Amino acid sequence: MTRAIVVPGTAFLVVVSLATAGCGGESSSHANDAASGETADAAVPLADGPLADGPPADGPPGADGGAGDAGPACVPGQVTLEWTFHPDIEGVCPVPAFELGGFHLEYGHTVSTMTDVVDVGLEHCPATGSNACGDILTCTYTLTGLAPTVWFFGVAAYATDATERPFSTAVPADLSCPDTSGCPDESGAITAERGFYITGGPGEQVWGYVGLDEFPYHRIYVDNYAHHGGPTTPGTYDFTSTSTSIYTCGLCVTVYRGDTIFMPTAGGTFTLTTLDPAVGGHFAGEVNDLVLQEVTMDPANLTTTPVPGGKRTCLPHYAWDVVMSES
Repeated sequence: MTRAIVVPGTAFLVVVSLATAGCGGESSSHANDAASGETADAAVPLADGPLADGPPADGPPGADGGAGDAGPACVPGQVTLEWTFHPDIEGVCPVPAFELGGFHLEYGHTVSTMTDVVDVGLEHCPATGSNACGDILTCTYTLTGLAPTVWFFGVAAYATDATERPFSTAVPADLSCPDTSGCPDESGAITAERGFYITGGPGEQVWGYVGLDEFPYHRIYVDNYAHHGGPTTPGTYDFTSTSTSIYTCGLCVTVYRGDTIFMPTAGGTFTLTTLDPAVGGHFAGEVNDLVLQEVTMDPANLTTTPVPGGKRTCLPHYAWDVVMSES
């Protein structure tokens, strides 16, 4: 899930974008709600400590497995933090001028234990504007190798003489794996697969996958509509609120169990590894940590409505690789 949180600071703003959730395929209970501003000590400690601006953690094993492969356990994730430094303090230029030396990025599993600190140099902070007091800087920094639990982050500017301004308000990011307890995964029932590729007017491209069985008539559809915002290049993407309705989704995952229809809830990720733009090419990818809810669809306009108290189904890890036909 990708989200942006803006927190006013003494002299800057902090925006935390959750870039990659720390999840593989198996279920795990959520940590306490990050929105409360405090959480219990993490139950999952770091093995070797996070890697700041280093290479991303190894991807989940089994990514090349076939449909219905067992998924990996929760894996380390990453967050990308972005903040803007304003040289003024609430519109007033400090006297003497604040000679910026860099930033201290602190983080931890609770607000009271944000004891991990990274020194972020100004090479991460290009000027993006200016005011009467000097340059406005926008900084971007990525932490990888973070354990799959809730983390809190704060940033403080420090001067060349090591004088430090106050830390920003702590901002949470929940890297926990989704709670999929009680959510059945029936993808192992799939016995046949096929793919298709369709082109139409300018920009109209559709990559499609269908997995099905004969009884109890279980089907998994993955449809990627480039002209509706679906990806056209390989990569890993998040399921967002637009993914929950056939009316708004670009990459759409729909599961049928008999006459019951399921669409994703926001959360989880999909990775597209091959998007050949031709019949006879391959359409390949995988979804991870996907929870789907029972919905109804209006056949007139495809409006998708969750069923209150409806059923759920899960795709903790589901991969496909098919050769595409014309339909």
